[in-house]
Amino acid sequence: MKALLITLLLVFPAVSQAASPEQDYLAARNAAVRKVAQSEKRKDSEEIQTKLHDAALADLEKRLRPIVGPVEIKGFSAIGKSNLSALSQGDIGYGALDAMVFRAADEKSSVMVTTTGLLKNWIKEHRNWWPGLENVPQDVEKVLQSDAFYTQALDSDAAYSRYVELPVASPAGGFSFAVLGSRAQDIGPRAPDQIIVAAIRGSRVFLVSAPASVTIEQVAACQPVWDEAVRKARAASEKYVAGGRKDERLATLSTKIENDGDAAYRACSGERIKADARFSTLTAQAQALLDALPPK
Repeated sequence: MKALLITLLLVFPAVSQAASPEQDYLAARNAAVRKVAQSEKRKDSEEIQTKLHDAALADLEKRLRPIVGPVEIKGFSAIGKSNLSALSQGDIGYGALDAMVFRAADEKSSVMVTTTGLLKNWIKEHRNWWPGLENVPQDVEKVLQSDAFYTQALDSDAAYSRYVELPVASPAGGFSFAVLGSRAQDIGPRAPDQIIVAAIRGSRVFLVSAPASVTIEQVAACQPVWDEAVRKARAASEKYVAGGRKDERLATLSTKIENDGDAAYRACSGERIKADARFSTLTAQAQALLDALPPK
């Protein structure tokens, strides 16, 4: 009996400490990042580095596919591809969300699917991703409502900026969020043209990106908000230059004024978009995208 108890004590801790498929995947991903960095440090030939990088991505996709599980959504391919495209720090796309992407036939819309476990890990890794800037919230539901998340998580070299939230209904026990915004490499007035829908269904997280079904023009009435910000930012910048570029606070102030002006312009536009008849059309589109998602 004593020998049996000792055996049980030895066996069960080992079972409880066994790594999950998600942990195995993350360990493999981190190991791949290190191998790529080592290859770069050794200054291996471009051919060797490319083969190593591509092989690692293929292996990670193979590991990720069963973790995410099958995804069947009408209008989207059932065969997804990994959202990861870069394993080298500094490359565009590095640090993207560990997820599978399923695209529509026209390639304009996509559904990204991950797990709550992988998302929580990503959130921790991105706590201070942008030094000195606003980073992603450390909460799953809050992060799915964050512009920083849609800039950092999606494989894109352009920032996502919201204009207005679209009110959508969530199923009992679920979470849903929808927003109308735009992607760009610079700030300033533009027409919002992309809907993003986020949903938590069971242990999976769905992120839908689709072009807006109706055109929303730039709001002329909000242009003065941006123009005034540009004027004030330019004044701070000119003062910074005139002072021999010594007072870095002025340079920081100039950037902040422009960023705040951009946010104010989008907020102004969002309020007017809500009053537009097309707002209900966009909301219905977002709801339809949500309703097409699997229940879990």
